[in-house]
Amino acid sequence: HPAYYTATAGSANVLVELVQNDNGNPYIRTAKAATFSPALQQVSRWAQPAANKQGAQPIPQVPPDRTVASILAAGRYPGVRPLHGIITTPAFHSDGVIIQDPGYCRELGVIYASQSRIPLVSPDPSLSSLIKAKADLLDVIKDFPFKAGHEDLCRGVWLAAILTRLLRTTYQGNVPMFAISAGARSSGKGKLVDSVAIITDGVDARTVGFSADEAENERVISQMVEDLSACY
Repeated sequence: HPAYYTATAGSANVLVELVQNDNGNPYIRTAKAATFSPALQQVSRWAQPAANKQGAQPIPQVPPDRTVASILAAGRYPGVRPLHGIITTPAFHSDGVIIQDPGYCRELGVIYASQSRIPLVSPDPSLSSLIKAKADLLDVIKDFPFKAGHEDLCRGVWLAAILTRLLRTTYQGNVPMFAISAGARSSGKGKLVDSVAIITDGVDARTVGFSADEAENERVISQMVEDLSACY
């Protein structure tokens, strides 16, 4: 069924449903009996043999509630497509091939659902195209007041933050954290972070402030990790 996938929840698998919110944006929710039963009828036929009537046609029926409940509670769904999340900007395979076609990508187990029209790029760009693309990116922060004497290093870290996000689908394990500090308030730290998030995800970043209290910082980071894990 085009709307159903399997996702990992702890040590078990669950059946999930792809639906849209009021704005037409897709999101994932745990499959529910109220919508799963009609979905079963779209891809299969349910009937009951006619009793004691020679040549009588089977009697159509809806899937039994017990069957629906058993499927939803099975915890294992061989053959059902795995889903690891929804992405809104192009991503990459481990071999460097870029995902640009909207829809489900079986190799990565993700759905690419662009929220706006993103122009296609060449899968085999020339060196001159790459140089221009880098220059276009750096043009975004050409006026940012980085620390004197460290401008090239800072721009390199900013580029690394963008590429790390876009290449997240090419590797397993932890992701580097990027921290930004400044010697004064209102120096533009938030705008620097937002520029990365808008380029990679099309939205402003979610940011948090750190304090001198290490225990509080650890709590904030743990909460952010927990919130992100709940999205997949």
